[in-house]
Amino acid sequence: MRARSLLPLLEKDVRQRDVAAFGVFSGPIGVTDGEWVLYHYPPDILAGGLVEYTLAPAHMTVPFDAEELRTARLAPPFDFTKGIPLLAIDALKGVPRPPRNDGKGFEDLGTRLYNVINDPKQEITVEDAGHQVRLTRLLLSELAAHDAPPEVYRWYGLTQ
Repeated sequence: MRARSLLPLLEKDVRQRDVAAFGVFSGPIGVTDGEWVLYHYPPDILAGGLVEYTLAPAHMTVPFDAEELRTARLAPPFDFTKGIPLLAIDALKGVPRPPRNDGKGFEDLGTRLYNVINDPKQEITVEDAGHQVRLTRLLLSELAAHDAPPEVYRWYGLTQ
């Protein structure tokens, strides 16, 4: 949402940020500080309540279907949409979304913490409440900075 130029990296290899957040819609939110990575899952991955905001009603590979479009309504703009309102469309279950297209999602996984310096393939889950709390705080800060809507916090079981 808030891109930064990569040109300074071509001149000098310097750290550009302290934290990066990433994710897949209806899956985990990832957050990393470059050493640790936390994949935060919602308390109930199959719960309803997510909304897809868009100007072009299409998933990665297919357009929204009629059932989804029946839930569409106009939503106020986010702070980065230049005053443009968006379509808010309920995220219905069973809709093909990456990385899978079989109607299944991430229900066999859960919140996980990895040290990517010691374990770059992220094969060994680390139990460390201190790092998990710290990364969750960083995640909350990134969500707030990117104008995340209230239902995102609710769905992921996070407190604003």
